[in-house]
Amino acid sequence: MKNSEKLKHYEELTKEIADVMAFCEVLRLSGKTNMLGAVPYIQEEFGMKSSKARNYLILYFESFKTSKS
Repeated sequence: MKNSEKLKHYEELTKEIADVMAFCEVLRLSGKTNMLGAVPYIQEEFGMKSSKARNYLILYFESFKTSKS
């Protein structure tokens, strides 16, 4: 894979992550589901396999952790 192809791939991945994180936040604020049950919503919205949706949901959960000072 050429560097330009890698860069495009990373840009697309970054956009996908941002889109899923934003969707999760909207879903959480809507109260439509407990976020532990959000995988099917992510799958449906983005047309992805449950394993990928679950990994993105874990990433979303991780964003709530605070660093220890």
